[in-house]
Amino acid sequence: MGKHKWWLTKNEVRRKCGYCNEYFLPKNDVQIYCNRECREKAQKYREEMKRAQKNPLIIIKCRKCNREFKTIYIKVKYCSDICRNEDKILKLNKKWAEHAYKKRKYQNLRMQMFYELGDKPSDSALKKCNACRG
Repeated sequence: MGKHKWWLTKNEVRRKCGYCNEYFLPKNDVQIYCNRECREKAQKYREEMKRAQKNPLIIIKCRKCNREFKTIYIKVKYCSDICRNEDKILKLNKKWAEHAYKKRKYQNLRMQMFYELGDKPSDSALKKCNACRG
């Protein structure tokens, strides 16, 4: 910044914010940004630029929709939050389906065992499941 006018004090000189380009009155001689929010956004932007220079873009296929997308992160598996959430739901549904299958199989084995022994099973005995303790 250039020299100040002799009739203006340091606090009366307006500066342009380094992030949003709005004019503001600085509180000291080294203030570049108009507020904390602009300073943090500028810092985040600088960090993203450094990361982008270090790590070039990688093309990855989404596990859910098989669409190709670019990222700088190696561990990314999905192109969007929607694909990630849908895949989570499918995995949970598959897990519950497997559990229900095991529970039915267990109950059928217990019924078969009771009939082979000649006993009549009680309702509470049939409802017990080792997998879910229910």
